Amino acid sequence: MTILLFKSFLPEFFLFCCILYLLILNTKFLVNLKKIYILENELFSQIFFILFCLIFLFFNQKLEGIFLDFLFVNDNSSNLLKIVFLVFSVLACPIMFQNFKSQKINFLEYFILYLLVIFGLFLLINCYDLISAYLILELQALCFYILASFNRSSSFSIESGLKYFIIGSFISGFFLFGCLLVYAVLGTTNFQKILLLLLIPFNENLNVFNLVLLVGVIIITSTLLFKVAVFPFHFWAADVYEGAPLISTIIFTVLTKLSLFTLFIRWLSVVLPNFIELSFFLILSGIGSIFVGAYMAIDQKRFKRFIIYSSISQMGFVITVLSVYTLNAYTSVYFYLFVYLFSILVLWSCLTIIYSFNFTKNKFFSSFLDRPVFLTDLNCLFRSNYFWSILILIIFFSFAGIPPFSGFLAKIFIILSLIDEKIYFVSFLLVLLSVLSSFYYMRIVKIIFFEKQVFSFSLLRFYSNFKTDNLNGSIYIIKVLLTFILFLNFFFPTFFILLSNLIVLSFFGI
Repeated sequence: MTILLFKSFLPEFFLFCCILYLLILNTKFLVNLKKIYILENELFSQIFFILFCLIFLFFNQKLEGIFLDFLFVNDNSSNLLKIVFLVFSVLACPIMFQNFKSQKINFLEYFILYLLVIFGLFLLINCYDLISAYLILELQALCFYILASFNRSSSFSIESGLKYFIIGSFISGFFLFGCLLVYAVLGTTNFQKILLLLLIPFNENLNVFNLVLLVGVIIITSTLLFKVAVFPFHFWAADVYEGAPLISTIIFTVLTKLSLFTLFIRWLSVVLPNFIELSFFLILSGIGSIFVGAYMAIDQKRFKRFIIYSSISQMGFVITVLSVYTLNAYTSVYFYLFVYLFSILVLWSCLTIIYSFNFTKNKFFSSFLDRPVFLTDLNCLFRSNYFWSILILIIFFSFAGIPPFSGFLAKIFIILSLIDEKIYFVSFLLVLLSVLSSFYYMRIVKIIFFEKQVFSFSLLRFYSNFKTDNLNGSIYIIKVLLTFILFLNFFFPTFFILLSNLIVLSFFGI
């Protein structure tokens, strides 16, 4: 029986062995750091091969089971989520690798850490205990601290990693404190046992224990809100994500969402039916995220920072609907996440190609090479590259919830889930905030299509001669493919709805 349980985690063991093998194999070829240029394409091929092997293994994974007394749970939903996660990892890989080359990070260890992040996020999907969740979150966080500060030639990157480390260490202590309070009252940190114990009502003389348990639950929920960077724990995200290398920012904002929200949903499915106060807390956090993200995005001048605050606003819709413990609500969460991940990948690919253009080498252009991309740099982009302009227009219209794009359906499903539970006021607020937040998306559209043409960095980028290599070509294909999926999903959303529904069924024991 134990052997069968180990076999249910065979893909994770395969990935861990691959990490050790790559570390030993590639290190042998490195006499000095300059040789990393020889291994660049080889690294890319190795990562792609491992990811495709993992997809194959998960497709053929039929075993389900409970590992170490509900420490980890491996079910059909976990396998589906890991396959979807790997698909997004494969799509993000060419974009990330192009940043790896253009930003000249040139360290083999980066992709070892990248695979460790994937390994940790796999296990995070299976976590069914607060202690296992803490250990995996720390594994992920330690990798993130290094990835954020990996560009050692940039003081912003080092500052970003240091901020992330200090704030992350502080919040990890709070998570352990919340686990301590839950364990002090219930005597366990296992989700299954907590669920069973909460079915037993507290005696009126034990209200103090109920209050202590509520405080512990709110602290743990707050730390999870910190991990997904939403209000009121969003303050660190803009500085850390902007200072980190673009390749690291893509990992932070894209690859972590599915795993973190899966752990979040597992936790909420245990405690939410017994603590009504938690629903009110999540609604405040969600609405605050939408408002703060939209308000801060309006004043942003840098494109990267603008995307980060836009992401905070988008995640507010997910946090709001998490306050409703229903099958339709959690299905709408995953549908929304799928649409969001498709959209944000296209945006990061646009920024990647801008950074990776090869300029004509002369004194005039050299002063712009390390300059960040400002929103005003996109003025009259339509006149220089109408194809890119239309793709960015589609993504921002989808974020704003304008039909016929998938973002409209994603927001509608969330609002309908709230209406089904007769939460009319919150539904009205979401509609109102969605309309107001569309203003800053329309501002970008105005800059791209209607802004007065002036001499700017963007014109230097798009009018200069550049050479498109095979990797850039793959990024163009990914951009077009993802944008087409966003458009097609509006008319034929059945596949992603059924996929989301199938993932959520296990959270309700179906």
